[in-house]
Amino acid sequence: MTSIELSSDLRNYCQAHANEDIVKKYSRYFKQGVYDAWGLSQALMYAKKEELKKSGKITVDFVFETAPLLMKSGKYEETSFALIMISLVKEKLIKNDFKRLESWFEVGITNWAHADYFGMFFYLKL
Repeated sequence: MTSIELSSDLRNYCQAHANEDIVKKYSRYFKQGVYDAWGLSQALMYAKKEELKKSGKITVDFVFETAPLLMKSGKYEETSFALIMISLVKEKLIKNDFKRLESWFEVGITNWAHADYFGMFFYLKL
């Protein structure tokens, strides 16, 4: 599987499970109600995370290739999948990878929720 195939698979998954009611529910937590999302439930996000984990195909380099493809859409869940995948391989990160992670704040980590996730559930556990 290539990074293009994975990003397409994740995007298709999001489209197939989109839920406008969830988008409306969480919009109030974002600046001016702008919550550009598909509206996936936590259960669906978790299920896909487990599928990715079991695939055995997620490597550090593969995440760094795939993440920009996901983040460029601006959709909340697509950036969330990039964060999920980097969390799956965090034990394998080396010092130089942190510079690569820094670039994510320029292209995809653009809201408080992703920044909080990155700081509380990823960075603190390194």
